[in-house]
Amino acid sequence: MNVEEMKQLQPCHAGRIARLLGLSFQIPDDLKVKAVLLRSAMRFWAALTTCLALAMLSQHTAFALDLGKTGAALGLQPSDSMFKAVASINETFAPTALAFSPDGNYLADTGMYEPIVHVWDVHTHSLVRTLPGGKVVDFHSITWSRNGRYLAACDNYSRRQSVTIWSTTTWTPVIQLNQGSGQCLSPAFSGDSTLFAYGDVEGDIYVYDTTTWKLVNSAVYAYEPGKNKCIPVKCPSITVLQGKQVTFIPSRSDLAFAVDGLFAEDNPPAAIKSLDFVNTNRLVLWNPTQPPPNLDHPNPQDVLLLYGKQPLLAPDPRSPGAPRNRADPILDAIAFAPDGQTFATGTRAGDVKIWNLHPFREIAHPLRGAFPIVAGGAATLQYTSDGTHLLVIFDGIGFPYSLGKLVAINARTDAVEDILPVSNYGALAYSGKNHLVATGGAWLGRAYRIFIWKFR
Repeated sequence: MNVEEMKQLQPCHAGRIARLLGLSFQIPDDLKVKAVLLRSAMRFWAALTTCLALAMLSQHTAFALDLGKTGAALGLQPSDSMFKAVASINETFAPTALAFSPDGNYLADTGMYEPIVHVWDVHTHSLVRTLPGGKVVDFHSITWSRNGRYLAACDNYSRRQSVTIWSTTTWTPVIQLNQGSGQCLSPAFSGDSTLFAYGDVEGDIYVYDTTTWKLVNSAVYAYEPGKNKCIPVKCPSITVLQGKQVTFIPSRSDLAFAVDGLFAEDNPPAAIKSLDFVNTNRLVLWNPTQPPPNLDHPNPQDVLLLYGKQPLLAPDPRSPGAPRNRADPILDAIAFAPDGQTFATGTRAGDVKIWNLHPFREIAHPLRGAFPIVAGGAATLQYTSDGTHLLVIFDGIGFPYSLGKLVAINARTDAVEDILPVSNYGALAYSGKNHLVATGGAWLGRAYRIFIWKFR
């Protein structure tokens, strides 16, 4: 089933679904599960819960049944999907971050509710190790070094936020790093595994040498209430950031980190005085052998404006005098192609854009906001190892089941080639060794799962 056919699918018809499930009650075929169109609360409840039940079952059923186009119409795996179900692994917590080892033999995950990291054997689907740490919500909180020697994961369970590095030979901690004052996010190793970096939610970045584990450099932009008592909009510098994701540009030692925040160049004093300040989204490029970029007076070669400077939203009559926000999409994810020349960004609004790095320009805009049968943001992006496809996970709605989508975009034509309904929490991992994709979600009864798919 191609994407165009999927786009033409009608919303769930409650009468048809009721007959498929052998239900005795009758619901008109023309009743669509859309709250704004319902005239009967009883019929709406019956249709909605039936559709959700089918969607919940889709992850489980896809491993046993191949229902082709009929299955696709019900939210089940279509026969011609590029994602073929391989395995489902039971998990004790909601997996919000996943990472394959470079050799493709192991899968590590961490997430909500439990302060632990699990390491799984990809071939036997058995648990190999349980490591202390974790308890994170961020989608980019765990990673392996490219040489496979280290596993790094944010540990936001302890009172002082930190990141722990384990040896994958002995599975013992090598070091625990806690330079930042904010919640750890997005640990990353350079392509040659000689550098390690991580960020925090305040937009700070810390870079280490992996031989000595000494701090090499840092970019500290955070507003720290303990050190500066003024409120951000009245400080001499109003650049206040929220960190999103940190990554090394492939085949280089340069870092790229995505931030949302108040930037001085977008917020003149008059705007600050009237509280009409605006958040914008940028990608900051940094060679850690050099001083960090100045974000108050940025060099346009180092600080790239991705989204921002949108018109102000109308004043909220319920909150007179409150700051007027702007309709800026919130940047959540970035990913570089293997050549390091192109990269993709995803926003909480569901936008996915593809960019050229040098010279900086937008190449394509393959997904614009919410597309059919999906709600939620573009939480995690990953290019395949050959650079032919961009994989996007849209975090779902309706916890604990969190119904979202797994999308494959052709990186050469920028066309959306597949859309698969998945229960997920925004986590996505890809293994170039065996072309496996892993997502984290739930099944009926709040049973948390890791789902593994074969891509193509």
